[in-house]
Amino acid sequence: MATLIAHLVVGERVSASLGRLCSSSTAYGAFLLGCVLVDANHYADLERHQTHLVKLSNGEGGGATTGSCATFLERRDSLLLRRWSTLTESEQAFVAGYLCHLAADDAWLEVSRGLLEDLGLGTWEDLPVPAEVMVVTFNASSHDLFDDFSAVASALEVTRIPDIFAHVSQSTFERMWDVARGYVLAGGRLESYLGLLKAQGRPSAHVETVRQQVDRYGGEAADLVQAAGGIERFIQPAIERALQAVPQLWHEGSSNRWR
Repeated sequence: MATLIAHLVVGERVSASLGRLCSSSTAYGAFLLGCVLVDANHYADLERHQTHLVKLSNGEGGGATTGSCATFLERRDSLLLRRWSTLTESEQAFVAGYLCHLAADDAWLEVSRGLLEDLGLGTWEDLPVPAEVMVVTFNASSHDLFDDFSAVASALEVTRIPDIFAHVSQSTFERMWDVARGYVLAGGRLESYLGLLKAQGRPSAHVETVRQQVDRYGGEAADLVQAAGGIERFIQPAIERALQAVPQLWHEGSSNRWR
């Protein structure tokens, strides 16, 4: 799956294309929070199918089916505590950010199959470098694509998480944000990622091992990303998919026309 930093890059680009999502700093921050907090299943006792609305045929990654955007649009009102038309601008922006994340994940699942084929790999577990080194590398590559990361971080820092979803509680989102906030606001840099591991309760020995692995395999991981076409190979399809899906939230009765 895409890292939280990659999701924010997608969110920044999508919000710039859909003016209603950044018409105010509050709405912009809420949209960006939505882009991040879908991954609450990694921070709470939740299954991925609950947060991402997909069925897992063989664990995560390649075994996950796409289609979460269509499911989200079809079930929109049942997923909300109040009717869509009664939500505030910021609440609607948060819901839109959530859908943007799902769209990006759908795109990633499709693109990743091509990436693995190009690299001659069967699964991500076959990578010649540790998975957490790839996370750090993806974060660094993604961060370079922000148009204005300071504006993104500022919007996130002052925005409150709305209580709007029925399938994931506000307290669950808040629990994730309490742990991931520093990591996200630092742009996913190495030290902030190591801090995230500590906040998640990982042993100090594991954290130090990751640091050593980044030192050892960081260059090789960067070469792999470039050999696969760079992080842009994920970012652009994710943006395109989100720009198809997100506007459907504002069109009553149109959800069944988007797949």
